[in-house]
Amino acid sequence: MKKIYVLLLSAFSFIMLSGCNDWIELEPKDTVANENFFKTKDDFDQAVTGLYSMLRPLDDEAKDGAYFGNLYWEVCADVCMYKNSWTQPWFDISRGELKSVTDNVASLYQKVYAAISWSNTIIEQIEAKQSEFPEDFVNYVKGQAHFVRAICYIRLTSLWGPVPMIDRLYLPSESKLPRSSVDDITNQLIIPDLKIAVSCLEMTPYNNKWGLATKQAAMGMRVRAYLYNKD
Repeated sequence: MKKIYVLLLSAFSFIMLSGCNDWIELEPKDTVANENFFKTKDDFDQAVTGLYSMLRPLDDEAKDGAYFGNLYWEVCADVCMYKNSWTQPWFDISRGELKSVTDNVASLYQKVYAAISWSNTIIEQIEAKQSEFPEDFVNYVKGQAHFVRAICYIRLTSLWGPVPMIDRLYLPSESKLPRSSVDDITNQLIIPDLKIAVSCLEMTPYNNKWGLATKQAAMGMRVRAYLYNKD
């Protein structure tokens, strides 16, 4: 009887162990891995839409916009006065004193780099799969991703000066990068990205997707980059 019990227990253990991989290796329900996502035109469209959403503020007070719509820039430029301008950080901001220790500036830094990382992901994916899509669609995706990455670095260098230049997806072991000079970032990344955007984008948005960058926008930002770099 004892021998039968041991055999049954062994068999049950074998079945449990052989099947546990199916129980443990589950597909996540809240995220989609890149290798499972970038397969269709709609996937890339959603990726570009998500990229632009990373640039705008999502909070009620419009303080976390990585590039546009952020009240910090509007109050700094005297475009408007915030309702609580006598409190910090708005008191300093209204006087043009936006500092590295100002509230929300650290999160802004993180948000801009998050947008850069997503731009790099889109660029990597569309270049790897460009033979699977029409040329005009590939140009649209590449143009948008390069444009957004360029304006993110324009924002970073205008606020912090030298910053790490991340132009591809890095492994965790490669993540500790030194800061690059503004000149190097401008000449090695911002200008080349905007040149690609100019060559890829059309005068009117692809498929009438109004609100996204066009050739004229890329040309204007390229002129701005040259102007601020004194070229």
